[in-house]
Amino acid sequence: MNREHEILARDSERWQRRNLSRVTAIAVGLAALLLLLAGYLHGQESGPVVSVADGDTITVEINGKKERVRLIGVDAPEMDDSSPRVRCFAKAARLFAIDSLAGLTVKLEADPTQANRDRYGRLLRYVYWHNDLFNRFLIKKGFAREYTYDKPYRFQDDFKKAQKYAEESKWGLWDAHECR
Repeated sequence: MNREHEILARDSERWQRRNLSRVTAIAVGLAALLLLLAGYLHGQESGPVVSVADGDTITVEINGKKERVRLIGVDAPEMDDSSPRVRCFAKAARLFAIDSLAGLTVKLEADPTQANRDRYGRLLRYVYWHNDLFNRFLIKKGFAREYTYDKPYRFQDDFKKAQKYAEESKWGLWDAHECR
C-alpha cells in the first residue's frame, strides 16, 4: 500500500506542475491580450514607418500588418497635380516626410470625433514622432495646410494656429519664392 501512495503522490505532483505551467501560460497570454486590447480601445498603435506615399499618407507596420495611414487634419499637395508649382511642393512635403519618418517607430492615435478609416480604407490617425505631433509640425513648417474633412477634430485649433504661423513666417506653401 505504501508503494501505491508513493506513486499516487508522485503522479499528483506531476499533474500539479503540468497544470501550473498551463495556468501560467494562459495568464501570460491573457495579460498580453489585455495590453493589446487596452491600446486598441484607447485608439493607440505603434510601428515602424515602412513607406511614405506623400506628405499626408504613410504606411506603418502594425502587429505585422502593413497599414496605410492618412494624417488627420492635414492636406499636403498632390504629386499628380497639373500645376508644376503644386507638384514641387508635393515633392518637398513627401521628401520631408521621408526624411522625418522613414524607418522610425511612430505612435498612432485615433480621434473619437473622426471615422476609423477614410473612404479609401486608410486608417485616420495622429502620428507622434520624437514625442511631438507630426501632423502639426508638417503644417507649421509649411509643407501642408490644415484640413477639416467633415467635422471638427481634437487638434483643429492647434493646426489652424500652426498654419497661421507658417503663413506669417512665409514658410513652404506661403513662400512666394519657393517652387517658382
